[in-house]
Amino acid sequence: MRQNASKSHYHYVAKITDTAKLILIKDLDMGGMSVTNNIENIIEQICFENNLDPKEITCAYQDSMGMICGFNYSTGEFYPIIQNDLRMVCKNMLNG
Repeated sequence: MRQNASKSHYHYVAKITDTAKLILIKDLDMGGMSVTNNIENIIEQICFENNLDPKEITCAYQDSMGMICGFNYSTGEFYPIIQNDLRMVCKNMLNG
């Protein structure tokens, strides 16, 4: 399934601490499949590259319209994040 991550253009940062495993993804909107429509494959690829279990990470992403959402890999559900700055989302998730 990971090979399908290449259909999307995105940038990511993985932040790993003793208490959190956070992945931040930004959709670069370069004409490929959107991160929203390819999120499971993207998370699997990122976790593969970083030796992480997708079920143990917290994921936030910014779509091509600038909206920031969370995604729960275990349930396959998106959830709203009331924040418009990806750096602040990272800080809050790591500290909270």
